[in-house]
Formats: sequence, C-alpha cells, structure tokens
Amino acid sequence: MLRRWKIGLTLGLLFISPGCTGDGGTGEGEAVALEPCARLAERRFEAGDTVFLDREDGYPCRIELVETGPVLVSDLDGSLPDPGTRVVVDSRGRIYTDVLGMSRTIAIWDSAGRFERSFGRAGDGPREFEERGVSGLFLDRDDNLHVFSGLGQWTVLSRELDWLSRVQRMPRIMMQGMSSPILMPRGEIVTSPGNLWDQLPLQGFAVLTTEGEVLRTFGKYPEYGGTTNWASHARNPLTLADEDHFWAGPSELWRKYLVEKRGLDGQLKLVVRRQVSWFPDQEPRVWLEDPPDAPPEPPTEAPHPSLSALSADTTGLLVTYTLVPTEEWVDIIGRWRSPFDEPPEDYPNAYSAYIEVIDTRAGVVLGSRHLASWFDIEGFLPGRMKGFRRVELPSGLIEIRFFDIVLTDPARGR
Repeated sequence: MLRRWKIGLTLGLLFISPGCTGDGGTGEGEAVALEPCARLAERRFEAGDTVFLDREDGYPCRIELVETGPVLVSDLDGSLPDPGTRVVVDSRGRIYTDVLGMSRTIAIWDSAGRFERSFGRAGDGPREFEERGVSGLFLDRDDNLHVFSGLGQWTVLSRELDWLSRVQRMPRIMMQGMSSPILMPRGEIVTSPGNLWDQLPLQGFAVLTTEGEVLRTFGKYPEYGGTTNWASHARNPLTLADEDHFWAGPSELWRKYLVEKRGLDGQLKLVVRRQVSWFPDQEPRVWLEDPPDAPPEPPTEAPHPSLSALSADTTGLLVTYTLVPTEEWVDIIGRWRSPFDEPPEDYPNAYSAYIEVIDTRAGVVLGSRHLASWFDIEGFLPGRMKGFRRVELPSGLIEIRFFDIVLTDPARGR
C-alpha cells in the first residue's frame, strides 16, 4: 500500500472515489436502486459573471459513485503489466494506461478490461520515447493518442497506433505549468504557465498546437504580480468544458474555492465562487525573495484546503475535488521527515476530501459529499461523469476500477 500512496503524491491528484452500494464504498455489497435526481432550470449569465454558492446542507441531489467496470488487473507471474495512474479511454472503450516501473511503456486494454498489448521503450522510433518516460496521455476527438514525454516531447499516434507526428521539444512554456496540460477535442493544448521565462508578459494561460506553435497567451492577474510571484498567475487544476472552453481552478497562491470558465480565445465566460466553512478564503503568502536555506522543521499547523482536481461534462455539470487536511495531519506529517522515505502507515488519515457536483447552467451545487480519505480517488475521464480508482489487493496485485458519478434523489433509492 505504501507504494501506491507515494506514487499518488508524486504524480498529483486526479480522481474518483469508492462506489456507493450500501457497503461503505467497497463496491462489494448488495446493489441498491438509484432514483435519478432532476436537473434544475437554467439561468442566464452574462460573460464574466460571478456566481456565489454558499449552501452547505440540504442539497437537491446525493452523489453516488457506482462501480461499473471494467477492472484492469495485473498478475503475479508478471505476464500482465501493472496499470499506472495515467488512464484514458477512447470512443470504442479501448483503454490506455502507463505502466508502473516501466516509465516509457504504454499498456492497451480492451473495453472488457482484457490486456491486449503494450508498446514503448527508450529510443527515437515512432512508438519509442525519451529516457524520462511518459508524463501525459491524451485523446482527441478522432481517437488519436497524444503522448507527452521526456523533456517536452509530444508524439501523436493514430487510433491504429500508426505514427502521425512528433515534436522533439515543445516550447518552454509547456514545461512551466503548475498543472498538467489538457488537450482540447480539436487538438489544441491548454497549459497554465504563470511567469514566462522567455520575457513574455505574465499570463495565466497559453494555447498551443501539437506542432509546438504558441497561438496565444492570456489571463494576467494583477493582484500579486511580479517575477518573484509567478505562481499567482498559474492556475491549477484545468479540465475540458467543451470544444471551445475549459475550466480552471484558482492560482497556486490565492487560497480560495474559485473556478473560471474561459474560451480558447481568452474570454472569461463565468466565475464560480464557493464559500463554505471547510474552505475559508485565505490571503496568499507573497515571496519577495528566495527563502533562506534551513533544515526542514516539523510542521506546527496543517496547510489550507486545496482545490486539487476538476472534471466536467458537456451539459454544464462541473465536478470539483478538494483536499482537506484532518486533525491528525500535523502529527502524521511530522513523523514523515523526508519525501524520499516511506510515509507512515497511517498516512491516508492525514487528508480527507470533498467531492461536489455543480450545475453551472443553473448556478447551484447539486450535491456535496465528504470522503474520509482522498487516497480512494485517482482520476477522472475528461468530458464524462466517470472516473477510476486504484486498489492494491492483499496479494499485491494492482487493480484499476471504473465508476460512474451518479446524482440521485436524496429522499429515494435507499
């Protein structure tokens, strides 16, 4: 289990959570009937409007995370790969994952979860990648597979895995993002670079082509600007909204529950501001110079909650995932002095999480659910109300389990 937790810290959060089948989230209990929750009437918003959402109870829907399959699993003799945490699914249901312990390898699984084959090794060939390995997998609307690897290498393979194109070094702006880049359906890349090292103005976003051309940058945030405070402009996380728009979380320094919808042309369409007791606004720290070198001291207080991941579908539903330190955080993290050491056995108890679904067309939080540990959650599938979690079995085998995120009537279906 420790290996899994350490990988989760290294790769960052993506998400989903345990299936809710009346068994505490294990997905192994007796199935229950789920009564769908009705959507609310849409409201009209002008470009740039801010919607404030402060409800903390009495939500119109309940969030259920229902395990639907397939299940990806390795085996003890090593004939099947250990599926990693980078997971994408194409329109045919074919699944691509990275492979634990084999950073340049990509595994392919069919729609039933059966392993088909893998490819990738060090080299310059069409299905070979740089030494630093695969750092991102993406699919466009034609099911072409895009692989971000090495020190800025971007490779595009057809749905039959024929070589289409490669850029050996994407612009430096791609390597500066505080969050992972996203691929839009038509093939544009969106990243959030913050301070651009090539002396361009400080910006929140950049749009690039897969050939490495920077189409535009936009989204300067003046409140805490300056070359020493570049992270005040970088937004994290990012997710797809539709063909022409994306969602972006708050800056790394500005501690508040805020999500923006922007067009690829840079226009700000909508701001969603959530105001709840478990995520209070906090003024950011502003570093005017590099902090002095000093040995790390045990923490004396927990960090602020963090809006760690987003997902959305094309009907206006936005899923947010927030990391919330527990009361045990100071004690647990205080016993973990170096990220190179194995974390304490009780490390999963250091963080809880909230998963929420917001109807951005109606301007309302449909449902909110508190999760005891964020380690049950691994990733979302872009553009869908669907995700996955990673499970290490007692045998040591690794499983990837898929979920639907279902909104149900809170008064029925139990």
